[in-house]
Amino acid sequence: MTVKPCTVIAAFCLTGSLLLAQNQQPTPEQYQDALNQLRQLQADKNELATKNRDLLKKIHDLEEQHQDNAMRVETLENRMYYLREHYAAWQEFLDHNPPLRVMWYTFFTSGEFQESVHDLLGDGKWPFGVEG
Repeated sequence: MTVKPCTVIAAFCLTGSLLLAQNQQPTPEQYQDALNQLRQLQADKNELATKNRDLLKKIHDLEEQHQDNAMRVETLENRMYYLREHYAAWQEFLDHNPPLRVMWYTFFTSGEFQESVHDLLGDGKWPFGVEG
């Protein structure tokens, strides 16, 4: 029976690697290095958890702002619809009363009317001064 050289080399490599794996004990330096790596990973994990909590708080605040803004938009849309309806009714009313249209145009373009509308609500912020 002849043994091939590649079989001997393969057996030697396998037994040698098994012997090295069985005899190798972690050194105190390796243990300390692994412990330091685990501590660093735990610190990184804690830092990410803190950032996650902060981001979740920001998300919650932004959702509240979004809800408030959505309510404001709905209120403004309702007011805009109301004003458009009244403006359309006013225009139709003026169409049926030409002398009144001339009087309205004269009043509307006069300087006296412009001064009275300048600060209609008295807060200096017309037309955006009163929230509602």
